[in-house]
Amino acid sequence: MCSYCEMAVIWMQNQLVQNKSLEQVLNYLDELCERIPSPMGESAVDCSSLSSMPVITFNIGGRNFDLRPEQYILKVASGGSEQCISGFTALDVPLWYVTISIMLLRYSHSWLKAAVSSSSDVCDPIHGRPQGTR
Repeated sequence: MCSYCEMAVIWMQNQLVQNKSLEQVLNYLDELCERIPSPMGESAVDCSSLSSMPVITFNIGGRNFDLRPEQYILKVASGGSEQCISGFTALDVPLWYVTISIMLLRYSHSWLKAAVSSSSDVCDPIHGRPQGTR
C-alpha cells in the first residue's frame, strides 16, 4: 500500500474514533481526493468550467499555435459519467513536452514535420529556429 493510502486509512480510523460519522469522513475524503495530484501527474478539471478557461498559445518555429480548452482538456467517459483531465502533465524536470496528439487536433502533420529541426541543428529554444538565423 502506498504511503498516501496508509495515511488516509490511519486518518479515517482516527476520525471514526473521535465520533465523526462515516458520512462526514467520506465526504471530507472525497474533497481531499479532488485536490491531491494524481501519481501519473495529470490533473482533474471541472468539466463545467471549460468555457471560462483561457486559450493557451505556444510559439513553435516562429508560429503561434492557439489551443482552446476543448483541445487541451481531455474528456474521459467512465461508467456512464464524464471526467475532464488536463492535457498538460507535470514532470520533475525543467522541460515542456507537447504531445503530438494535441498538435494534430488542429495542425497538419506536414507542417509539424517541417517545423521540427533536424538533429544536427543547434536550436534556439526561445525562437524555435537554428541559432544565427535571426
